[in-house]
Amino acid sequence: MLKLLVFLLMQKILAEAQPNAITSYGFLGVSLNQFILDGKRSDSGKDTTGGPQTTFINDKHVKTSSPYGEIFTGYIFRIENFGIGPEFFYNYGKLENKISSTYVHAGTATTAFDATYKFTSQMGANLKLGYFLNSYFLYTLLGFQRQQIQLRAKARQVDALGDLLQFDFKGKKKSLSTFSYGFGAQKVIGENYAVGIECRLAAFPRKNFSWTLDEPNNTNLTSSFKYQLRSVALKVMYVF
Repeated sequence: MLKLLVFLLMQKILAEAQPNAITSYGFLGVSLNQFILDGKRSDSGKDTTGGPQTTFINDKHVKTSSPYGEIFTGYIFRIENFGIGPEFFYNYGKLENKISSTYVHAGTATTAFDATYKFTSQMGANLKLGYFLNSYFLYTLLGFQRQQIQLRAKARQVDALGDLLQFDFKGKKKSLSTFSYGFGAQKVIGENYAVGIECRLAAFPRKNFSWTLDEPNNTNLTSSFKYQLRSVALKVMYVF
């Protein structure tokens, strides 16, 4: 849907512009991004043999940050002093958020566990719309991106006999999709190079995970996460 809107918008602008006023260029580059994850998570446990539901945290505010590397490519159509065009990107890095808690099974056993969310690669596309001011290109963007997320949990249980049991849960990677918004600036340096800075914001929907420990109490643990990603990127690109 986004690609269709981009195509129709570009077709309309190009059709109405004077032929001698239109120029275009492609670009390929890399960037160093600082990602800031800001969200809320809820975690709870239940003894499925009849024990009570225990909430460890409820909409707890969490925040973490990490650098990401990015490669990107795209094309800009310049119509007089205005520019519009698509950009495609892939980000690689890792963000993690962990909580630790303890579940008591009606006095017969105690389960301690760590539950860690791991956020990894992203990929997506942006539509840039901006204005050329001398050697600068100032723009806003609307994007669509997919994010990989995975939950990993380790649990240790001491039962009524004092025996130690250990469990390891590694959930399947899940992909989350959302729109992103941002703005940036680029400056031409030399004939075929440009540098820039860009800020983006993406808000992701809540995602739920659930798993059961293979032990006599059949402890069921659930977790959910809702978050935003903010990023600041320093970009270097080759223009052709």
